[in-house]
This record gives sequence, C-alpha cells and structure tokens, in this order.
Amino acid sequence: LYEKRQDSVGLADSFNSLGSIYYFQGDFDKAKAYYEKGLRIREKRADRRALANSLNNMGAVNLKLGNYTTALQYHRSSLSIWEGIGSISGQALTLEYIGNCLSSEGKFEEALVIFLRSDSVAEKIKDERTGAHLKIEIGQLMWGLQRYHESVRWCEEAYQRSTQLGFKQELQRSCHCLFKAYLALNNSEKALVNYQRFI
Repeated sequence: LYEKRQDSVGLADSFNSLGSIYYFQGDFDKAKAYYEKGLRIREKRADRRALANSLNNMGAVNLKLGNYTTALQYHRSSLSIWEGIGSISGQALTLEYIGNCLSSEGKFEEALVIFLRSDSVAEKIKDERTGAHLKIEIGQLMWGLQRYHESVRWCEEAYQRSTQLGFKQELQRSCHCLFKAYLALNNSEKALVNYQRFI
C-alpha cells in the first residue's frame, strides 16, 4: 500500500516495524533485512532522528548476530547524528548501546568509560529508569574487573533508586549484582540477603 502511494516515510516505518517484530522473535537475519530496507530509505531523506534510530536498529541486530565491529560503527554513526541535532536523550541511549558493544567484545575498561558518560547524561535529563539501569551495568562491569567494593556501591545505589521508584526489573537485577559482589567479597551474610531478594 505504501509502495503504491510512493509514501517513503510510511514504507520506512513499516520496514522498521517488521524488523522489530522479527528482532523480538529472535529471528535476527530477517530483522536485519527489514532494518536495512528501512535504513536505505531514511538515508535519502532529511529526517535525521529517523535515520539515527535506523542506525541504532542496525547496530542492535548486528550485536545479536555477533558482528561487534559493525554494530559499533552503526551506533557511533547514530551518536554523531544525535550530537549534531542536540538530542541529549538520543545520546544517552546510544552511548549505552556503544557500551554494550564494547562490553560484548571484552573491552571492559572502554565500556566503563562509555557507561559512566551515559549515566552522567541520564542524570542530567533526570531519566530515573535509565539511570538505575546504567548503574547496574556499571556495577556489573566493576564486578567483571574484580573491583567488588565499587560494584557494591553502584548496585546498591541502583537498588535504592529502584526500590523508591518501583522499578521491578532493575530491582531484581541490582540484587543479583549485589549477590555476586558480596559473594566475591566473602560476605556470605549479605550475599544471602540479596540472593533471597533476587529470587
């Protein structure tokens, strides 16, 4: 229908919606094919926000397919657009994606720098849920770097925020992070408390 009307905006939106359906079903090859179609259309238009979103979609699906370098390139291109149009929320989200790519490659120190930057942006725009989520990501990275006391600090902050604001998923993840960190610190009592909260 959109093709008959020559409605490129609607066509790009449809391709991206189909891509997202396949993405959440776990069919990443089909998701990538539809995301690519949407991207090709948006590259020819003036809507920079839509293009940045398409680039992030391509980054996300390439990450799932294990194409870390390609995923990182797409997200960095998206970040450049968000910075150019001055979208702080777009920057925060895309920085998180970049951090995920670096973490997946085992580049934990680089990922930590990016997550800290993204957390700072989330705090600036008072995005509480993203802030809680990022603090958990930072806590997990600290755990991976064997900086267990710092892991506790970040995940405890996420736990307190999630408790106050009723973020159930973040609450569960922060407890799991605290459980692992306290276990690594040989504090079995606090590890058990957080394990019981987690389950």
